[in-house]
Amino acid sequence: MTMNNASVHDLEWWISNLPSAYDDIYKGLPSKALITDASNSGWGAVFGELKTEGLWNTEEQTLHLNALEMKAMLFGLKSLVHYHDFLLQILSDNTTAVHIVDKMGSSHSETCNSIAYDIWDFAISKNTWISASQYRPDPEALCISAFQMG
Repeated sequence: MTMNNASVHDLEWWISNLPSAYDDIYKGLPSKALITDASNSGWGAVFGELKTEGLWNTEEQTLHLNALEMKAMLFGLKSLVHYHDFLLQILSDNTTAVHIVDKMGSSHSETCNSIAYDIWDFAISKNTWISASQYRPDPEALCISAFQMG
């Protein structure tokens, strides 16, 4: 049987990490929340009082919106979350992105699976557990005013 490099890499990761793997069934309630959003032109994230945003480069603009929503999660994490050892809830308005992050990957999209891997790799480096939830902003009380992107 022949495996591609990504499969070999994943197997090596499991061989290396499985002996120390331990997972509680119940993690508790998240103590902090990261709210993210994306459009075809850019992304934004809010973590408490901190906010960040950016525009997609030419290559990123060609990605499917699900991948862009996940990149917004990743960029928000890397830009704003500097804590260790806590439970984090990521709030996004994209059901597919939420599902892929919660399931730690996807077999349907190599791009989304790769971004999910990066999100969880970052979380593991911070000893942080992530749960993602769908978020529907109230148009009357625009919570993420920085995200007024087209």
